[in-house]
Amino acid sequence: MSLGRLYVFYTLAWWEGAVVQQQRLFFALWPSTHLQQQWAEMARTLLFATEGRLVPSSNLHLTLAFLGNVSAEQRDCAEAVASDLRMCRFSLLMEQVGYWHRSHVVWLGARRTPVRLRSLAQQLSAGLVRCGFEVEKRDYKAHMTLMRKVFHGPERAVFDPIEWDVDRFVLVESQLTPRGAHYRIVGEWFLV
Repeated sequence: MSLGRLYVFYTLAWWEGAVVQQQRLFFALWPSTHLQQQWAEMARTLLFATEGRLVPSSNLHLTLAFLGNVSAEQRDCAEAVASDLRMCRFSLLMEQVGYWHRSHVVWLGARRTPVRLRSLAQQLSAGLVRCGFEVEKRDYKAHMTLMRKVFHGPERAVFDPIEWDVDRFVLVESQLTPRGAHYRIVGEWFLV
């Protein structure tokens, strides 16, 4: 392991004169390094069809719920929600590339969100609401951002779909640095 400077950024929130350290957190499905590399290679082939900035392979993930800036107490509650979930493993066929012009991203996703994934996202969100978090109200769409700052989506993406056997979900800290976001897994829960 190489030694280097680790930059940890905390948001400072002022509340009744006290400084509270917060972390920027989200729950996600986190693929293996092998799958991340496969998808990153596929994204590199798309770069020939469009222009944009590739998401580093080590950052490829599928967000379940974004928590935002979180205090230690809020994190404890979110982790308790995750620990209480008893969900089964599932397979996710990543078979579709899309482009969202408003956010200027190219994404990889599933044509159909598996029932178990939808249930995991819904139960996690319901528990987070009980902790006081605001969660997205729209239907959950399984997708992973491959490229950012794309102003013309690829016309056609030809690739072999990849089946992902999902056996866990994680809590991730997003550390914003001058070189972009760095993600660090801070919690992990296995599916049965």
